[in-house]
Amino acid sequence: MGSASRHNSRHFTPAQILVAVIVLLLLAGLGIAGQQTAAKAATPQKLNSAQQPVNAAGTNLVISQVYGGGGLNEAGYKYDFIELFNPTSQPITMTSWSVQYASAVVTAWENITVINGVVGPGKYFLISESGGGVGQDIPTPDASASIAMSSSAGKVALVNTTTPISPCGDKTVNTCTDEPSVVDFVGYGSAADYEGTGAAPAGSATTTVMRDLDGCEDTDNNVANFSAVAITGTSPRPRNSESPAHLCSQGNPSPTVTSTPGTSECGQFTDVPSGSAFYPYVRCLACRSVLAGYTDPARCPGVGAPCFQPNVSMTRGQMAKVVSNAAGFSEGHSEVTFNDVPTSHTFYMFIQRLSSRNVVSGYSDAGRCAGVQPPCFLPEANVNRQQMSKFVALAATFTEPVPSAQQTFADVPSSNTFWEFIERLATRGVVSGYACGRADEPCDDQSRPYFRPTNDVTRGQASKFVSLAFFPNCEVPARK
Repeated sequence: MGSASRHNSRHFTPAQILVAVIVLLLLAGLGIAGQQTAAKAATPQKLNSAQQPVNAAGTNLVISQVYGGGGLNEAGYKYDFIELFNPTSQPITMTSWSVQYASAVVTAWENITVINGVVGPGKYFLISESGGGVGQDIPTPDASASIAMSSSAGKVALVNTTTPISPCGDKTVNTCTDEPSVVDFVGYGSAADYEGTGAAPAGSATTTVMRDLDGCEDTDNNVANFSAVAITGTSPRPRNSESPAHLCSQGNPSPTVTSTPGTSECGQFTDVPSGSAFYPYVRCLACRSVLAGYTDPARCPGVGAPCFQPNVSMTRGQMAKVVSNAAGFSEGHSEVTFNDVPTSHTFYMFIQRLSSRNVVSGYSDAGRCAGVQPPCFLPEANVNRQQMSKFVALAATFTEPVPSAQQTFADVPSSNTFWEFIERLATRGVVSGYACGRADEPCDDQSRPYFRPTNDVTRGQASKFVSLAFFPNCEVPARK
């Protein structure tokens, strides 16, 4: 065996051995380089905080309002609160998420409120925190805890877990915006950390820190996206899940805007010219598909189609559709509440959406139901001004107490069933009434205007009510 092995062995010269070693070294180098190249390709490169926002603008929930003045003297609201907003076109589910709070310079995150829920497109989610007895009530919160927040400076993080985020909170050392679990982040006042190039403005007992454009302004820069807004009367209001939806129009999917047939733009009606008193309100709602006009020439005598008929009285069924659409109510129903509104009725779904929220209640008096077994709704009957006030105020969740001595209109004393609803709208400038001085409307010692509560509401007036209540800063495309 040994002899055979020697006969089969091959002898190499020193030069051959040197060449072989060089080749092996070259191949090994190529292999290492290849592994490094593959590793680079497979490993995503983490952007630094200046390059990478917490989440791309308009792609997830955002913090839309922060108030820390609850419990302070002269507090505008009784409780601290954090408001969230969904700027996207899809519902977002929060399962074991949290909002976490830290003061301006603290880097430990020990104040945590667990939140769960689904936030629909353009909808809000309200979290109540600590507070006291001073100030006005906030709407019913969607979650609550007892974090004591600073009114002037602090940090709030929206987090997709309930685990405290790692110690962070100094923009120059360890910014919280790098934390993978942080969905949105706001630093306000003198906060040492924030999203973007600067902190949001400071708040106070009488100001709230609000994201601009009703929550839609999101360029991942706190200083540019937020404003300090003074609390005057009941404005601005914190918004909860029952508040009207506000669909964003730039940078995010916008609400459906339907052009009137035969025109190239939304809200163009032959009988609502740009000089009309109701023009901005009708156009605001039409461009948001809240209401529509008529395309049948027979419905537009003397003016031609498409028309709106702003001086025609609005029916209760039409009212239900307009108010429900403006409030963003969109869920389905199959139950029947009113015997004159079967599921096949044109306005069934809109009426049912309001009824399910106790915005409308109908009539239980057999005399009013005219041959229909009570309860009835009378969808074809005209809606009057005081009824419209109630429907709008309730759907918009205007529920704050009204001082018993408050009386804006000479013909709406506190004994009027609809007094509170009318006062809430008047406080917000939604309704203004008519100047006194007519023979049948004499001026009282305060020269208060008249509301004419039992007069029918015209379609133009209803448009103004709804537009000012739900879209107070409405912007629409310029008319061509």
